[in-house]
Parts: sequence; structure tokens; C-alpha cells
Amino acid sequence: FVHMGSSARFFLTEMQTGKEKLPDVLDVHSWHEFIKAIMNAGYLSGDLILSGNAIFYTYALYLIAKHRFNASYNENMHLTSLWFFYASLISLYTGSFESTVENHLNTIKSLKTLDEYKEFILSRVNERLTNDYFDITLVGSEGLAVSGRGNNAWNAYVASLNIMNAKILFSKSNLLVSKSTLSKYPARAMNCFEPAPSSAGQPKKITVPSLFSLTR
Repeated sequence: FVHMGSSARFFLTEMQTGKEKLPDVLDVHSWHEFIKAIMNAGYLSGDLILSGNAIFYTYALYLIAKHRFNASYNENMHLTSLWFFYASLISLYTGSFESTVENHLNTIKSLKTLDEYKEFILSRVNERLTNDYFDITLVGSEGLAVSGRGNNAWNAYVASLNIMNAKILFSKSNLLVSKSTLSKYPARAMNCFEPAPSSAGQPKKITVPSLFSLTR
């Protein structure tokens, strides 16, 4: 090990970190708690979630808050719900988002306390979701003015109605989607940890983000 180059030592260190953190990532109890936080944000159906990346990277932040900053269940649920709603609404994890994720993780590495982590979350949400955003951007061509499916703004609107337990027009029933529908999404997401078959029937390399490295 002493005679190895710096790249080899870094690789072995990362592998050891992965070995240590993987049980936290794959812990079923943590995953179920996380899904409750997503539902708490109003996303009661997998159909409302357009980006799998939003699930994976928000789960990474959930684990960071839980294991590094020792956030309580209620604190973590609130922060995770807020971040997922924010990330989904502004399509944070679609397109070329890699530099944004890297910036976030580098910032989190420098944080020491749960209060600093909370400030990290709240400052970014408040910076983007201003009154002008809701008055202009959200109702414009980048938001609710876009018709058809595949609109994160519309899905966030539906999620908001779920949170408020809104009633359907001319009905005494509420808009809440059956909570059982979201249970299908975690199954699909957890399957991403397994190799997917290629066109030739042979397993592919796993391409899911390395969540255990994000939770350091």
C-alpha cells in the first residue's frame, strides 16, 4: 500500500468508505422514512415524480442529515420534504446538473453542525423561490403555462393541493391520490441497485449514483 500511487490509494480509500456506508444506504427502515418524507411533500404518486435523480440525490441529503448531523426524525422529514419539493419544482436535477451537485456536496463537506446544514437548505430554497418566482416565473412559459404532461410546475401544484387536502370542484371528495400508488416507486428505485439487462441479455454496469460516497 505504501508503494502505491496517490490515485490507487484514493481508490482504495473510496472503496473502504463505500464498504462502511453501504449498509446505511440500503437500510430499509431509512428508505421507508425517506419515502414518507416524499409523501409529506405532497408527492403521493410516482406519476408526479418526473426525475429519478431527484429521488436519489435527495435521499443522499436525507442520509447526510441523519447520520452526519444527527437530525431528528421530524427535523429530517421537514428538511427532506422541503428540499424535494424545491428540487422537483425547479427541475434541479434535470439537464446538466452535475456541477450543481458537486457545488452542493463541497459546501456540505465544510459544514459542522445541524444548524449550518439547515441554513444550507433554507438559504437555497429562499434564494430561488422568491415572490417574483411565484408571481412571474411559475405562471409563465417556464411553469404552469406549459400544457401537457411532463411539467414539474403542474406536478408541484398537484402536490400542494394534496398537502392542503383540497376538495375536487363540485365534490365533497378530496384530491388526495391513493397513497398505495407511491409504494410502486420505491420498488423501481431500489431495483436500480441491481444490474439491468443489456440488449444482448447480459448485465450492464450499475450506473446508479454512488449514494454511499455522497453520504460521507
